[in-house]
Amino acid sequence: MTASPIAAADVGDRAAMERVLAQADTAGHPVRGVLHAAMVLDDAPLAELTAERIEAVLHPKVRGANVLSELTRDRDLDFFLVCSSLTASVGNLRQSPYCAANAYLEALVRQRRSDGLPGRRTHRGDGACPRT
Repeated sequence: MTASPIAAADVGDRAAMERVLAQADTAGHPVRGVLHAAMVLDDAPLAELTAERIEAVLHPKVRGANVLSELTRDRDLDFFLVCSSLTASVGNLRQSPYCAANAYLEALVRQRRSDGLPGRRTHRGDGACPRT
């Protein structure tokens, strides 16, 4: 058995993710599933958050999920799993951008399923995906 390539990239950077997928394809290991578990927290009252701080929280979850979804739409994926949080439903004081990002992920998964594409989400109360 040969090892699959390992790559580090900003999931929200479309060009970087295109390179990662191309490298996997070239190595003979096309991506067969997506597990999106990126997140950034920046807890503060909404009035204290700047546009830059909000973007830093939204980028990995929202932009990253969009990039992965767009780049894998035409692939035969076994799964497309995003890590959401209970905060998408109930909110969390001082985590408005994080709550919004998780709500977006859940909407993206619903849209993918409506389009006949794989899409699931984990929904952890502590805001994290299961750890191995």
